[in-house]
Amino acid sequence: MAEKQWMTYSQIAERLGVTSDAIRHRSRKEGWQRQEGNDGKIRVLIDPELLSEVPPRSGADSAPDSGRNSGPDSDHSGHSDPEIRRIDDQSKVLLRLIDQIDRQRTEHQKELDKHRADHGAELERLRDELKEARKESEGERRHSRDLYDRLDQLHREHRVELERTLTEWERERARLTAELEQARRPWLRRLLRL
Repeated sequence: MAEKQWMTYSQIAERLGVTSDAIRHRSRKEGWQRQEGNDGKIRVLIDPELLSEVPPRSGADSAPDSGRNSGPDSDHSGHSDPEIRRIDDQSKVLLRLIDQIDRQRTEHQKELDKHRADHGAELERLRDELKEARKESEGERRHSRDLYDRLDQLHREHRVELERTLTEWERERARLTAELEQARRPWLRRLLRL
């Protein structure tokens, strides 16, 4: 089985001997895979077996003179020529609208891809900032722990020093109290040590 290939509408139409609009309509109807080429032209992925198809011929092509009148009131298939032209014009308008929608969809897809890329870059930047902030936060926590340990050590040293100072003050107060008590005793009792 031959491998599928990417072709433009005009390339397929030329191979099958039909119009590009007919191929475009068929590709949408049958859901052929599409992509836009670097030249801006839409290409569809087509099975080579389809390129060997014999294009369907209309009644006018297969029997050019059968049942045809040259009069103005002739009606071959229930439709007048103006009605056929009107339907054909409407089809062309619809195909142009579909092409326009496809182009807009392609543009929107490009814009969406760009937004996704920008969003991805922004997420990466935020992740890096978060990682850096976590490092800084860890450093601050370590610094806070060091300060707390130092403060605790100073507090313990100060408490020891304060307790020693209070002990010395108590001794000094006891000594002074004893001397004051001695000084208040009458001189005779001091002399006699009573």
